[in-house]
Amino acid sequence: MLVSQLEKKLSEEREVSSRMTSRNQELGVRVNVLASEKAELSVIAAEAEDKLDEVERNLDEAEEKIADLSSRLGENVEEQQRRIKEEGKLKAEINRLKMDVGRKR
Repeated sequence: MLVSQLEKKLSEEREVSSRMTSRNQELGVRVNVLASEKAELSVIAAEAEDKLDEVERNLDEAEEKIADLSSRLGENVEEQQRRIKEEGKLKAEINRLKMDVGRKR
């Protein structure tokens, strides 16, 4: 009787061991799949960071160009305003000279 109980217990333990081994293998496969996915996501994240860095560099360059163009535009506007004033003065001087010439005749 003791032998048959021990054999039954041994059989149950073998079954439990078999199920645990099977489950362990399933979990090992799942761990490998997750490790592979993690590696892929790490590559994707690194590529995204590289692209972000490039976009940020391009943005910085664009902002510098905008600031430079804005400064140059401001200088050009000031120069045009100065020339317009100068042209106005010259036209006024020409008109004054024309009037002087007209009076002297």
